[in-house]
Amino acid sequence: MENAKEIIWSLSAKEDLKTIYLYYSQFSIAIANRIVDRIYEKTSILQNPKAEQSGQFDEYNPDFRRLISGNYKIFYKILEQQILIVRIFDSRQNPLKANDK
Repeated sequence: MENAKEIIWSLSAKEDLKTIYLYYSQFSIAIANRIVDRIYEKTSILQNPKAEQSGQFDEYNPDFRRLISGNYKIFYKILEQQILIVRIFDSRQNPLKANDK
């Protein structure tokens, strides 16, 4: 049986989450918490070794896969021992902007 890989978050992904939280917390702490919690819940499925391949390949960067949580794309990369959450991107923006950071 395969072991689950550790999920790690890049600094950019952590900053993305912080930005999302700070934006929505201006309007409602409850909504901000719910959005961030849903993103964490979505990434938690990657702990199942059979699910790590479930994300779609990203058409702009085929090295990454992505999961969708509401309006957010969660970009990740499967490494040998870990799964790296690379970025959290608002899908309502220009997709090429995700490569800017």
